[in-house]
Amino acid sequence: MVAYVAGLQDWRWAIGTGVVIDDVVATVAKSREKVEARIERTFLYIGAAMLAALLFVFVSGLFINIRERRLADAKLKRLTQRVFDAQEEERGRVARELHDGISQILVGVRYALDTAKRRLAADDARATDTLERGITHLSGAIQEVRRISRDLRPGVLDDLGLGPAIKALAEDFGKRTGIETEFTTVVFRNRLDDEAKIALYLFDPMV
Repeated sequence: MVAYVAGLQDWRWAIGTGVVIDDVVATVAKSREKVEARIERTFLYIGAAMLAALLFVFVSGLFINIRERRLADAKLKRLTQRVFDAQEEERGRVARELHDGISQILVGVRYALDTAKRRLAADDARATDTLERGITHLSGAIQEVRRISRDLRPGVLDDLGLGPAIKALAEDFGKRTGIETEFTTVVFRNRLDDEAKIALYLFDPMV
């Protein structure tokens, strides 16, 4: 017990008061225990919330990573398939041009040479004309080979750039097919890489 006493000498009195601190200490101890318990629960709640948030972020990141990887794999497969299809289509186109163009021209050259050989053996005056036709057909075959190789990898694309290469391509198309073509372009800085130039040059609008 904590007490305080003041004496009044004139009156011969004593005035005092006191407080029993046992109850106060017990009450403060209980309050402190409750506060500490609340703080501990709060820390547990915060820790659980942080752990749950970390788990959520980890699972979400893992899911997004797996999903993005699957999408990337699917895109890569489609791109690879498109590359294979483009290669097969290009092989087919070259094979058709070789068969329909150069092969027939070379057959005509061989026929002309065989005919010229027979006429030379028979002292036929037409042998010279036949040789001239064979030479003309052979020149056509050479031009066709150059055209196919130019379509596969045009030298003008490396030497002059994309614009002149497409212009030459349009003019050659007009000469071969008889279809009137017109090509217009604007002056711009050439910022495309080689792959983009080749892709634009070989682009087929009908695909």
